[in-house]
Amino acid sequence: MIRKPIRFGSSSAMSPSLKPTAAWLLPLLGGALLAYAGLRAPAGIAQPAPGQSPHTVVSLQLAALRQVDEPAPEAGFATVFRFASPENQRQTGPLPRFSRLLRSGPYGALINHREAQVLAAIEQDGQAQVPVDVTSRSGRVYRFVFLLRRVADPACPGCWRTDGVIPPAAAS
Repeated sequence: MIRKPIRFGSSSAMSPSLKPTAAWLLPLLGGALLAYAGLRAPAGIAQPAPGQSPHTVVSLQLAALRQVDEPAPEAGFATVFRFASPENQRQTGPLPRFSRLLRSGPYGALINHREAQVLAAIEQDGQAQVPVDVTSRSGRVYRFVFLLRRVADPACPGCWRTDGVIPPAAAS
């Protein structure tokens, strides 16, 4: 028995009652899937997880920025963006814009830095401030303050995410 193949997108493939729903649902689901896939990390790549402390979250971001082009060009920016809070991602994204922001101004000292010392976090009411002394490629030391909070994200409930980073001029 030979059956006629069903073509996706063909008007004969969908019942009339599904056409209006599919018209808005399929692009929505496709966009959500692409967004999720863009923010999920391959196995072995740093990403937010329940149980990580603010110190760990900041350390993972700094490690990504120290070797920003490993294992692929600008991979470190993608890692840091995954740790950004949803609000931070909306304000600074998409990823190419986020990368440009980090490369510019005072944040440039974080890119491919020599070393970083994460200092004691100050935690209160689901928020944390984590000071970091960063030695830039040129050997100059800068103090940044990472601002984190626990987020109610279904993909990572209770995870610490970065709301922002206070650059050295403002932290002094």
